[in-house]
Amino acid sequence: MTVKSLDAEGARVSIMLNSSIDSKASSLISCSSRVKIEFLSFLFGRVFSSLNSILLSLTDGNLSIADTIFAQVASGGGSEIELNCSIVEMSGGRLTISDCTFAGLYVITGVLMDFHELAKLSMQQVHASNCSAQRSGLVLRNCKDCQIQNIQMRGTPSGSSVIVFSSDGSGGHSNIQGIHLEFDDARISSESLVSVECQETDVEMNFLAVSNTVFGDGCAVRVTSNASTFLLKQSSFQNITRNSFGPCCLAASSSSLLVELENCTNQKCISSSEKGRIAALTNLSDVCLSSCVYDVAASTQELRANKEPFEDLCEWNGSMIDLSNCSGVMKNTTTANSLKGGLSVSGRSISAQFGLFANNIPNAAGYPSMRNNIVCSDHALLNIQSLKGEDGLKENSSLWVLSLGCSLSGITSERASSFFIPQLHSVKSHQQGNTLAIDLACFLLLPCCLALQVDSFNDSIHKLRYFHCMHNFLKMKL
Repeated sequence: MTVKSLDAEGARVSIMLNSSIDSKASSLISCSSRVKIEFLSFLFGRVFSSLNSILLSLTDGNLSIADTIFAQVASGGGSEIELNCSIVEMSGGRLTISDCTFAGLYVITGVLMDFHELAKLSMQQVHASNCSAQRSGLVLRNCKDCQIQNIQMRGTPSGSSVIVFSSDGSGGHSNIQGIHLEFDDARISSESLVSVECQETDVEMNFLAVSNTVFGDGCAVRVTSNASTFLLKQSSFQNITRNSFGPCCLAASSSSLLVELENCTNQKCISSSEKGRIAALTNLSDVCLSSCVYDVAASTQELRANKEPFEDLCEWNGSMIDLSNCSGVMKNTTTANSLKGGLSVSGRSISAQFGLFANNIPNAAGYPSMRNNIVCSDHALLNIQSLKGEDGLKENSSLWVLSLGCSLSGITSERASSFFIPQLHSVKSHQQGNTLAIDLACFLLLPCCLALQVDSFNDSIHKLRYFHCMHNFLKMKL
């Protein structure tokens, strides 16, 4: 059953809904093969309770929608409208949407916009505020040519993901520019805000902005594509928290996936994980990080306010970025202000060019010079080719790379130590009976993999001893 059918171009329709629509209706408006709609308004009155039909549907045609509103009447003052359906659903054909608004809608069983098998999709200037969907806000399935610009969603989402891109190997390319997702104090239990699950389909996203979001068990972007390329450029993630283990901003894993991140900024983003708190890239065929910033300054300052003694200075496994079994390059990328570690690398090969590691200072009282920049393990190949500032740039300065069974090259292999380089200024001693106390005046004399060689002479007998330093001071009985 269809309440209204449109088959003309340039239709101007305004519909006021003041009561529930019959649940037997398959769609409220069904469009013919070629329709252009302008200034279409679905206004839900104050007494409207529920809708069990798709508001707007089209199958295998060409549809153009402009200046369309799906919203609650502003003067009604009611709560969110509950819908047991999708708002707009289209399969096949070509779709153009511009200047559309969704406001005050709660979709129980469907999605706001559900598009699949489209030959071409063009979307621009779509705004959703105070809306939520039990499944997703926007779903694109097997759409070959997608051009999306300026999508804004605000409110309290629920369900699996807010935006889903998926394909089963039909090929194609999607270009998405300007998606802004902001959910103030939202508690999101979904897997991700943006989910990319494509086969042999490349997805490029530009100007994605995610802010002020709290996850229970999920992250901002999750990519699980195969035989594909995922490009994320000119994007920002701010004030994102994940109250569980796993990355809060980006998770990507697939043996045949290429990931490129360019000019992406991650600020004040934290999670409960030790390793890969902001981004976790796993088993990727190739990865490239270019001009990206990872900075958790706000959370670091808060945690430093109450310092406690550090139990293990010599090892850590935390990081903001985790590259596990990936091959790739990091160019002009900054990791800063993380007390739990900057970068972790395991397996395969990673090279860094013009990197910057700054103020990754652990919460260790009494050790202000200690840094947790890089931890490298599981036979990884790490090549620090060049730095642009801060730790490791100055001659003989420490880069603080903790090697747990990996091969180092570049700057790290040229220094006396890739971890830290102690500087001994003076040695003083005094003897009481047969006890000799040695005072060492030094910089960066940490009890990590440190041994002292002591030569002693007694009755022309030369004794050579080695002592492994385990504390801040060392007393030896000769």
